[in-house]
Amino acid sequence: MKIPAMDLPIDHFLRAAAKAPDRIAIKDGDLTLTQGDLAARVNAVAAALQDIDPTPQSRVGICGYNTVEHLTAFLGTLAAGKTWVPLNPRNGEEELSRMVEVTAPSIIVADADCMDRFDPGAATMVRGRPTGGSQHACGGDLNLAALMSDFAGRTPKRHDLAPDDVQAIKFTGGSSGRPKGVQQTYR
Repeated sequence: MKIPAMDLPIDHFLRAAAKAPDRIAIKDGDLTLTQGDLAARVNAVAAALQDIDPTPQSRVGICGYNTVEHLTAFLGTLAAGKTWVPLNPRNGEEELSRMVEVTAPSIIVADADCMDRFDPGAATMVRGRPTGGSQHACGGDLNLAALMSDFAGRTPKRHDLAPDDVQAIKFTGGSSGRPKGVQQTYR
């Protein structure tokens, strides 16, 4: 059984943004984004992620703090039809490296101060928020701000996903041993 075209979790946000594009979606320090602005960023990031790796359901690790960049990368991952792998920057280096090794994401979006905290393996690295909380892009081959600019106005390809397809791989707390990856489906 396939999910109808407008029944993915990301579609709730995109419909709300289309109905009320001028409504405030985010305030982060001096930055205020409307739902329309955020949806445009999300679509640009989703199109960029699909350009980096066109494979549906490929994994995207996101390691960052509660920022606009992190939220945009998360929503962009869902809009791209990819599998989200949250990487908590408060975890230790060994634990983060293990999560990356186990899930083998093809792309990792990481805040600049998180990028040296784990071994990315073969993943393409994309910088999220630069060091020091700056709103501007920082060095490196790829960064979220540049991708949003380069892919502005683009719409990601829609993938036909089923209820049993994996939306996210989340790790347990590890209270009874090492944290284990749990696959969360769309169902």
